[in-house]
Amino acid sequence: MKQRKGFVSNSSSSSFVIIGYEVDMKRGSTELEDLAQHLAPEKMTKLKELATNKSGEFDVDSFEDEMYEAICSGELFKGVDFIRDDSVAYLGKEICQAEDWGLEYTENTIRELMIQGEEIQGVLKRTDSASIFTGTRAT
Repeated sequence: MKQRKGFVSNSSSSSFVIIGYEVDMKRGSTELEDLAQHLAPEKMTKLKELATNKSGEFDVDSFEDEMYEAICSGELFKGVDFIRDDSVAYLGKEICQAEDWGLEYTENTIRELMIQGEEIQGVLKRTDSASIFTGTRAT
């Protein structure tokens, strides 16, 4: 019988480090509404059009779906990464990631991280400071 010595994985997950904000992406979340208020008027108009059904009625569930898709695609916030874990989502700047074989090497000074956090804070029009999050997501 052969015995494998070394790392073996059949999982489809990766780890991440991101500087930014945790976002509640659940139905009815006020965070989605808060993000929507900071959109450029033309983007908001486009999302509302996409969320209006054939009879001309505004559908809140469709609006949330369109917001989610726009955030995921990077269409709403240029230069902002979106990471979704099983139970939570993050908006910010991904500092590094890892596949099964290990974390990629990155080097950032504290000042560089602070600048990135301030840039993300400005893009998302947040008043609270960005945080650094680590986790694992399904890929």
